[in-house]
Amino acid sequence: MITELSSRLLQRIEEAAAQAPVILRQGTVAEEAITQVYQEYKARWITVRIALGNDHRGLAVKQAIIELLKKLGHDYHDFGTNGTESVDYPDFARLVAKAVSAGEFDYGILVCSTGIGMCIAANKVNGIRAALCHNVHDAIRSRQHNDANVLCMAGESIELNVNLEIVTAFLATAFEGGRHLRRLEKVQALEKE
Repeated sequence: MITELSSRLLQRIEEAAAQAPVILRQGTVAEEAITQVYQEYKARWITVRIALGNDHRGLAVKQAIIELLKKLGHDYHDFGTNGTESVDYPDFARLVAKAVSAGEFDYGILVCSTGIGMCIAANKVNGIRAALCHNVHDAIRSRQHNDANVLCMAGESIELNVNLEIVTAFLATAFEGGRHLRRLEKVQALEKE
């Protein structure tokens, strides 16, 4: 399913490649990989189950993400919070991370002021590979190379449209495996030490 947002995503990738250092310029491996991810996304959008959580400072972004997920046809569960009264982010990070780790959801998305606290808390749960992403490139790489299963986002320092592009890229990108699988297995071994 191709939406206006996905068209803007490709445009943004192209703009970023034009402004980035030589490594992302046209014809490079990185530029080709990002373009390939987008093409795969267009060809095979699938429905996934997503666990959402936020603190009081991530509420507005989470609400926009819910609207995006509805448009994209994904299933989701909102673990809260749903108000602006001050709450403790670890409580919501735990709920989402435990649900993803248990296999109840394919991915989690967590939003707080900076995303840092949510990321730290979520990564304390075995089986979670939470990534704090500030741009589309980070989101793509977190999935391709790290098989991230929880996306952590900044609710206050990133523009809303950029956050929505990050979500779209994260959900559309597959884990590459290969040499990255070997590295991921080493990370998973750390959980058993």
